[in-house]
Amino acid sequence: MQEFDFQINYDNETYAVSRYTGDEKKVLVPGQFGGKPVTILLDKLFAGHSEIEEVVIPETVTDLGEFVFDGCENLRSLVLPETLTAIGGSAFAYNTRLQTIRAAGADVAMVQIGNETTKGLCGETAVPKMCALYRAGAEAVRSFDPNILIAVHFTNPEAGNYGKLAYMLASNQVDYDVFATSYYPYWHGTLENLQAQLSAVATQYKKKVMVAETQWAYTAADGDESPNSIGEELKYDKPYPFTVQGQSRELRDVAATVASVPGGIGVFYWEVGWIPVPGADWAARSAKWEQFGSGWASSYAGEYDPNDAGKYYGGSACDNQAMFDFEGNPLESLKTFGLLPTGNSAPIQADALDSAVVTVRVGESFQMPGTVPAIFTDGSRAEAAVT
Repeated sequence: MQEFDFQINYDNETYAVSRYTGDEKKVLVPGQFGGKPVTILLDKLFAGHSEIEEVVIPETVTDLGEFVFDGCENLRSLVLPETLTAIGGSAFAYNTRLQTIRAAGADVAMVQIGNETTKGLCGETAVPKMCALYRAGAEAVRSFDPNILIAVHFTNPEAGNYGKLAYMLASNQVDYDVFATSYYPYWHGTLENLQAQLSAVATQYKKKVMVAETQWAYTAADGDESPNSIGEELKYDKPYPFTVQGQSRELRDVAATVASVPGGIGVFYWEVGWIPVPGADWAARSAKWEQFGSGWASSYAGEYDPNDAGKYYGGSACDNQAMFDFEGNPLESLKTFGLLPTGNSAPIQADALDSAVVTVRVGESFQMPGTVPAIFTDGSRAEAAVT
């Protein structure tokens, strides 16, 4: 059962929904009443309706009132119209998901609103609508615990536009504490540029900054027959060798870059444990992904993400960038986190070949070279003896 009450707006041409009575999990808000469009959902319209899981708002609606979804603790899907221009204060206040997490014993120190939202958030790409969602998420977190840090997360620092993104947030009164970015060296430019982009935000807008995602390959091998994001193909920058030491150096360098920025608070490695599932072949492994889920997606993700997760599900594209080998054994690079505060000393030795190529003609005598170009464990390049 779903029943709505309506009241005429000041323009006498449109209506607002003033009251909802119902007990269904999915709510479809009507787009018209009395032959006139519905444009406003008034304050506290769905407040306290914990049974609601999904709400579809019609394209006629332009404004959501304050506390409109207050206490809708099971709300998991919200379809917003293109016409929406305003979301009232504390629209999602007192959602108890955070309470449930804290009650389980978790230390909720930071909440991130969205993931890599450079081009959009929850299907919204227009700046006013994106910022309305940022504000609503921030208000929900602040109402739960004002001491929790609020992070926003962007990507592609190589584009050089983080100052513009921070200005967008500031001019739209988005409340947040941490400006976070993804940084993958093979896609996202130099560490010098990363430092410049984060420094601009930290200095001008007085925000904390961090790297929310980074990783590097310790091998070019593929552990589960699902194509990896990076391998030996020369399609991207390769500032480190594909070795365990190369992985450790990448993490150390990214951490040092963030630490050099005023307000830099840390680095997350994503994803440390994304290893292959066991199985004799692709079919056996795929069945496990489908049954138990995966770090990226199962085929069911195609319902909401048909062009990406709906096509590339069922395997790990980053098993060669985890900090555990294909059998689940921890790599030495995992110790990097513990060594960051103190550093470490070790003998410098050759770590990987540095583009060593020898051309031999058929029938001619050949003698192995005495040295080859190599990359050493400290990142230096020099000739190494062939033994």
